[in-house]
Amino acid sequence: MNLLGVWACIPVLSTPAAGDFPQAQQGPSVETIDVRVMISSPGTLVIDRGSVDFVWVGDVVVFELRNKTQRRGRVTKVDERSATVKLEDPAAAVPSGARGKLEMPKERRQPPKKVPPPEAPKKPDAPKPAPAPPVAPQPDAKAEVKPPAKVEVPQEPKPEAAPAKSTQEHPEWSNTDKAWTKGMPLLTELPPVRPEQRTPTFSGSLYSSAQYVRATGGDSSSSFVRAGGSLTAENLFGDGATLHVEGDVHYRNEVDGDHGVELLPYELSYTWGGTRFDPTRLEVGRFLQQGMPEFGVLDGVEYARRLSDGSSFGASLGFMPEPDDDFESFADFQVAAYYRWVLDDSERLALRGGFEQTFHHGSADRDLFVADLRWAMDADLDFHGTTWIDFYGSGDEGKPALEVTQALLVLTRRFDESSGGDVTYRHQAFPLIDRDGEFTPPATLEEIEDDHLDELAASAYHYTDGHLRLHGEAGAWYDEDETGGSADAGLEFPEVLIHDLRADFTAFGSRGQFTTLFGGRLSCSLPADDGRWDLSYEYANHRLHGFSSNLNDLVQQRVWLSRSFHWNGGWSFSLDAQATWWDTDVSWAAGWFVQKTF
Repeated sequence: MNLLGVWACIPVLSTPAAGDFPQAQQGPSVETIDVRVMISSPGTLVIDRGSVDFVWVGDVVVFELRNKTQRRGRVTKVDERSATVKLEDPAAAVPSGARGKLEMPKERRQPPKKVPPPEAPKKPDAPKPAPAPPVAPQPDAKAEVKPPAKVEVPQEPKPEAAPAKSTQEHPEWSNTDKAWTKGMPLLTELPPVRPEQRTPTFSGSLYSSAQYVRATGGDSSSSFVRAGGSLTAENLFGDGATLHVEGDVHYRNEVDGDHGVELLPYELSYTWGGTRFDPTRLEVGRFLQQGMPEFGVLDGVEYARRLSDGSSFGASLGFMPEPDDDFESFADFQVAAYYRWVLDDSERLALRGGFEQTFHHGSADRDLFVADLRWAMDADLDFHGTTWIDFYGSGDEGKPALEVTQALLVLTRRFDESSGGDVTYRHQAFPLIDRDGEFTPPATLEEIEDDHLDELAASAYHYTDGHLRLHGEAGAWYDEDETGGSADAGLEFPEVLIHDLRADFTAFGSRGQFTTLFGGRLSCSLPADDGRWDLSYEYANHRLHGFSSNLNDLVQQRVWLSRSFHWNGGWSFSLDAQATWWDTDVSWAAGWFVQKTF
């Protein structure tokens, strides 16, 4: 049995700016939030959480795929209600709608503590008045009158004389802020620094990774070694523009005998404008389109213009690299345009639509319309929906004039600081196109016409007063062959046995027409002074319908262990190993990842 498809896991470490690595978090202070992939392209994802959810650049996100393999990435850009995640493997793909988990310090979501104002210094007690002298009795007129005895009355101490005021006058201020009036910002008269006036800056990373996979049952193996990096240079030539380069060189040796060394440039672009000083943005080169990321990576040019009310529009044209491990280009050309409307400056309600026309080897191929709606109804209720609609002509037999080929609708609700959940609907179908590598190709035209997946799921979580996290998800699906459902429920402990050892126990199961699955997973995490340990064990029993009792159970077990390190100067390093047993067949894999940020 060939089990190589089970393996696709190299851990990714969060690496913020150089020298600014996250410290090992205390167990009770770590919070895990659920995220969803809204937009997917090779190596880059857009998730449905942003700055309003306290997401920061450098946060680690772990995505779990349907085959229980994992993809790890790091947040590289944060918008108000979304964030961009770069995967460790730039050629990896995570489908839209996939669920992920993001870890952050729990204190980040708590409001800052109010510091009471300092008490006013107490005034020294005033000296008590001296007691009045006793009243002498009235003398008798005939008696000898004697003067009363002298009474000493204590005198209040005289205050010290104030120092003599200096007669030297202060020189006249050179900046008197004569144009400033009450209510104006304090820096009104200070001119802002434009991008072309700033000192050139450089940031980026260098990384290398490797993985070796071996399946003992089939006595086969595969491996790869990758080395690459990214560079962002701002105002390099004094024009205020930004240069971005990202790519790697890798060697791979596949089971089918395919091997060799390849140079893959994932991004090479130059961008002008798009700042508060210039509402026009122009980008040329190879890049993920900014206006409509759903249209993917482009070898070409993109133009965008921001309007005074916050809305924007744009257009792009160029060649589309194939979304696979090779990223080959110049077979497919596209022309696209979009418009984004916002209700007001808060952008709590935004509607975006775009149209893309593609050409495969010069012939018209795909007519695609994408609509996106984001509605933040309040601070705790949020809706995000994206729909892909394909248009077909008279020559496209077996397809209607309009077909929703993909849809992702997510309604998220947070009830309070400790609980929340979401409801998700996902639809997937195969468009009838000529482009290679866009989707896993079905075998026949009938499968292109009929294959689909519709899934409805709901999830929830709750933190107890003892910092325990309860979480669960349930869903149902319908495709061309069967209907079924799945569910999981788990409990995450902030500390187990020893200090800071976090553990999550999750039970899961699913049932379809051909298979029933049930099992459990234990995940542990232990922070260290220079990184962390991660361990996961999973047991799953696949019961096959229609087989005899001695052949109907296929048991799978998997163990995964990782050790990561963070050092000063922007260095990070990790080692991982995992093994999987399918009855008598065994597969194992090992890998490492090292990165230097600057």
